[in-house]
Amino acid sequence: MEDDDDEQPLLPPPSPRGGAGAGADGGGGAGAAAADGVPFCPACGTEPDEVEEVAGELICMACGLSIDAAPSALVHQRALPRAGDADGPAEGTGFLVAEGDTGAVAAAMLRGPGAPRGARAGPSAPDVRAHQAALAAGAGAARLPAGAVGDAAELVPLVMKAFSDAGRYVMQATMAATAYLAARNLTLGTSLTDVAVGFGVTPLEVGRHYLTILKLMGSAPPPPRLDALIVRHASVLLPRTFPEHDGPLRGHPVVRHGRQLGELMGAVDALSGRNPALAAAALLSLGYCAHGGARPSAAAADVAALLGFDRHAVRQHAKDFEAELARLSPLLPFAAGAGVGQLVPHVPLLLRLNAVVARLQAGGGSGGGGGEGAPAVGPGGAAAAAAAL
Repeated sequence: MEDDDDEQPLLPPPSPRGGAGAGADGGGGAGAAAADGVPFCPACGTEPDEVEEVAGELICMACGLSIDAAPSALVHQRALPRAGDADGPAEGTGFLVAEGDTGAVAAAMLRGPGAPRGARAGPSAPDVRAHQAALAAGAGAARLPAGAVGDAAELVPLVMKAFSDAGRYVMQATMAATAYLAARNLTLGTSLTDVAVGFGVTPLEVGRHYLTILKLMGSAPPPPRLDALIVRHASVLLPRTFPEHDGPLRGHPVVRHGRQLGELMGAVDALSGRNPALAAAALLSLGYCAHGGARPSAAAADVAALLGFDRHAVRQHAKDFEAELARLSPLLPFAAGAGVGQLVPHVPLLLRLNAVVARLQAGGGSGGGGGEGAPAVGPGGAAAAAAAL
């Protein structure tokens, strides 16, 4: 598709509610908590059911705004039960660190070149058997891959040594954060919320312990998850483009289309090597095409302008995703000749059909020849996939 300079713009006139400033008061609410101590999102006023980390901040996946910056304390501002309380989580008091043995030293030991394996848990390492048991149980419940569990087990002594005696930690949340760190280091698309559920603690608590571990060990967080970036971008875009929307961001059709399309692009390996922030912007621009009928080039230009990205970079990502949709479109005989705006609403069905074709090809069925990174659709692919559903 060619870019047209005279296309109808996506954006209405600026709204007094719009812009990134609409959420300015929602950031850095480290001390925000309800009267009973339950943390809530200061932007949407509800207890967040999902939390993700983006660039050192925890964001509410309901509204996309920051609910907690990197913490200055080891745990949030509520009274934690003491160790041994029957109704509360097991709480530790940290471990003294030898002089000079700081978080930076632990970070150097972590996968550091030339670091002996014995240095990971030297003679001064604390007894972490209870922590390892909690890690194994929680990782099993969260269904983490064996590689991530093994790496997390090696990280436990380092994490515990990195904590000083100046603060307190909740063992389950610390082990969940360690498991999440190991999974993120392996670039797995593991959700912080899923890990928290597996360990039986709140996502916000896991997120705060996770950021604390990164701070103590002098590490930088891995690139954020695409799903979290889509919601974060939407918190900037929707107040300008749909100022009348006052519900959860994830419930808006543009965000829903973007997240579903991102899941499909991940399934066909179309996200490898891409800048996740640009990819999220491109996916949302295609969501605007499906909801509201915006032209792809105009949507990409307006999304890029609002988010401060290069228009051509966002448009190129969107074109690549459009090409993947066109390649998969033969799976939908009723969508022959449809444009991207007509294909995007059928992405959930394409996800199922693509998975069926992949299983047919793996079993030697008639699904057409395999393409690089994703199954190609052959003449019998659509019929075979439909019959297998």
